[in-house]
Formats: sequence, C-alpha cells, structure tokens
Amino acid sequence: MTWATSVGDEAMVDLLLKHGVDINTADKGGNTPLLNAVMQGQHQMAQMLLDRKANVEARGWCKHTPLHRAVMRGDEVLVELLLNANAEIEAVDAKGYTATDWAVLKGRQNLVNLLVKRGAKKPSVPVRKPLKKTKPVSQSRSVIAGASVLGRMIDADCAPIDGEDPISDSEQQLVCGGVKDAVLPILETGIKAVDLFAPFKRGGHVGVEKCIGVGVLMLGEQIARNFIAQHNGRIVFVGFAGEDPAVKFKEWREFVCDGKLLEENTVFVLAREKDAESRHHHVVETGLTIADGFHNQGHNVLLIVEAGLAQKKGIIPFLRSRALVTPEAAITTFYWGCQPSDLNGDTFGFLDAVIAMSGHRAKEALYPAIDPQRSRSILLSDNRLEMAHKETVAQVRQTLVQYDNQNLQAAFKEGRLVESLIDENIKDLALRARRLALFLTQPYHGTESWIGKPGETVALQDTLEGCRQILDGCHDDVPLGSFGFIGSINQVQRNSD
Repeated sequence: MTWATSVGDEAMVDLLLKHGVDINTADKGGNTPLLNAVMQGQHQMAQMLLDRKANVEARGWCKHTPLHRAVMRGDEVLVELLLNANAEIEAVDAKGYTATDWAVLKGRQNLVNLLVKRGAKKPSVPVRKPLKKTKPVSQSRSVIAGASVLGRMIDADCAPIDGEDPISDSEQQLVCGGVKDAVLPILETGIKAVDLFAPFKRGGHVGVEKCIGVGVLMLGEQIARNFIAQHNGRIVFVGFAGEDPAVKFKEWREFVCDGKLLEENTVFVLAREKDAESRHHHVVETGLTIADGFHNQGHNVLLIVEAGLAQKKGIIPFLRSRALVTPEAAITTFYWGCQPSDLNGDTFGFLDAVIAMSGHRAKEALYPAIDPQRSRSILLSDNRLEMAHKETVAQVRQTLVQYDNQNLQAAFKEGRLVESLIDENIKDLALRARRLALFLTQPYHGTESWIGKPGETVALQDTLEGCRQILDGCHDDVPLGSFGFIGSINQVQRNSD
C-alpha cells in the first residue's frame, strides 16, 4: 500500500482495498496511505483516498497531519482537497504549529491567504519572501538551502526534528538537477595518511570503511572540521535518524570538538530507516539541493551520505549523475560507514578514493589507524597528479611492509629493536619503516585533552617532504619517540632537543 500510494497506482490501491487492506493502516514509518500520497504530491491518489473516507486527521512523524505536509510542500491543490474534506485547519503538530504557522515559516503567502479565507486565524507575523531562482531547472519542488539550516537537524521537507525552533524560509533553492563543468584537482584534508594514500578528488566520491574500535568517528570529525576551516566549507549530512532525533542531536553537540565551528557550518537531513523507499529518495534529494544552494553561494560542500541510505535502490546512480563542480567550488560526496565487502564490489566499486581502516594499527595506537596498503585513490594513477606524490606513496608502502612483518613488530615491542637482523641495510630500512609509521600518526583537535598535544593540520607538500626525508635517512639518528603524533617533519628536531 505504501508503494502504491507513493507512486499513484490507483488500480493497485483499489485492488488492495477490495481485499480488505485497511485504508488507514500505517507503514513502518508511521505514515498512512493518505500521508504518503500527500508527501509525494499525488493529487489523484489523495482524492481517491479521501473519497474512500481515509482519515484526514492521521498523524505521522512529528505529529504532522496531511494538511501540515501539504502546506510544507507548497501544494495549493492538495491543501484545497484536504480542506474540502473538512481537515482541521487549526490542528497543531508536536511543536504546537498549525498549517498556517508553517505557511508563514515557508514564506507562502498564497497558502496563508487560502487558509485564512477558509477560517484559519490570521498570522501575527508577516510572511518572508523567498529568494527567487534565476536559472532554469527541471524540478518544481523547493527546499530551504541557506544559512538558516546550519546547525540544525531536519527531515526531507526541511521540517525541524531536533526539538528546536522552526526554520526561517528566507532562502529557497529549487531541487537541483543539472551537471556542471568539472575540474579535478586534489582536495586536501590536512590529515597526512589520508592525503598520502587516499587523496580526495575534488568533487568526487569518497568512502570510508566501517570498522569498530579504530577511531573512525574521530577521523570523520577531523575531516569535517578541517574541510570547514581550510576550504570555506559546509557540511551536509544525509542519513538515518534514531527514534528520538532531538536526543541524538544533543549527544552530537556534546561529543564534537570545535563544536561551534562544526555546528555553525553543518546541517543534518534525516529520514527514518523504516520510512518508505520514496521517502529515502526524497531526503537525499533534499540534502543534495541544500548542498547545491551552498555551492551556488561559493562554498565547497562535503555531502556526507550514510552508506546504509546510499545503498537503497536508485540513490547511488542519482548522486553520481549530479556532478556539481566549478572552478570556484565543488560538492564532494563522502560515503560514511561502508562495509569492507562492498568497497571492492559492485556497490561502492565506483569510488574515486577509499579510506580503509586497520584494526592492527589501532592496537599499536597508530592513529589515524589507516591501512596504507588497502587505502586507494584514482588520483594515484591520474597523469595530472605530481609524479613525486606517486613515487613517494610507492616507496612508503614498500617500506612499511617491513614494519608489517610480525617478527619485527614483536622485536620493537620487546625493546630489542632489530638487533636480530644482521644485515645493516635491512636494519636501517626497518627503523625507517617504524619512523614512517609513527610520522603518519597525527593529533586531532578532539584528542588534545587525551594526549596533551594540540590538533595538527598538515599540508600535503609537508607530508610528502617529511616522508621523503625519512626515506632518505635524514633522521636516522633521531630517537623513534620524536616522530609520534606530530604535524610536519620540522617538529621532529624540536622533539629530540
């Protein structure tokens, strides 16, 4: 029934009703057939359900009625249909807002006039005029895509689900559908191991491996923090909400470091996992459109998409078909929490870069615990990437294989270093491998209180220079302890003094 009402299949709905399906049965997301029809803008389906005596006061997420949802969509036809079916015009949602309140918040004077004409109370505040979109687009739906959504948690209709105040609709963006000219330079994250082994393609698609107990969450937070600080960035997170999004949002605020920086530049656009498939598509479309709005304002955008949501049917092709890259700014898509088996298969095999995690390195306290052998980037085989970068990566990987030898690691742990290795060349190579492994660790801004070192952001050229100096033996006489959790190689000498 959910699918049939969402796509407007009247014959299927008629058949289901004839076989005894309750017209007011709610799906896993709590939405009745009428609510689903309204949320998808299915006029004829909504009329059919109303003619069959569907409950016009059914409540969905955040206790929104069909009338609330029709107003949020800006669909005057649906509003008329529902009012003609005697929808309660002063019904309030979980935040106490009526349909007229939402019309004011969405900047829809035509709906305010209609509701007042049909008996609603006059609003006490004026309606804000939305910004006009000058370039032509193929879609008619619009979402809020300005500064008012930053630091907020919203659903696909831009309705707040974080327990906070309503969102002003002063900046609207029509749903994006175009592909813009692409330029493909590297997008630096400021994290040495990421920029070395899995450099991001600006405007490309990147995935991070799901792995428990290796610090993935802290790594993601640091990438987001650096993206905002280095690239005039905005973060749009699209994923699943828990049963109580407001509680989840509060926990996130308390957890993150640089909370003000992240909160003021991040928006969460969420659906529930048990929602209808069409709703999942809707929330991704909303998130991408908000990202496009920031992009049009000259901001680089990191669109973080939860892997479980991305794997829903049709979503990855939709995201891949919309390359939003210009010389001034770009939208880079970051798939969060990919299963290792999916990264090399059909699901995420298209990714431009993959950050693979290493449980072994986490046990060694080598954070970020990134696997240097399995992490990859299409840029490492791109002719436009500097040959020095490619050669350095190849040499570092080859050298780190020495450190990955189990016997050698045991020797380091026992403090014996490599006295058991008679060949001096092998001994030097092994010690350089250890120095490289330590140098590629890095303190985060969120770990300062734990390790007593301030967070570091390192430019790619500094990372390459540090690796080359270690490979060339420039620091063979420096104690190993000087290399761990530092920024650039210039800090090594200071640590050894």
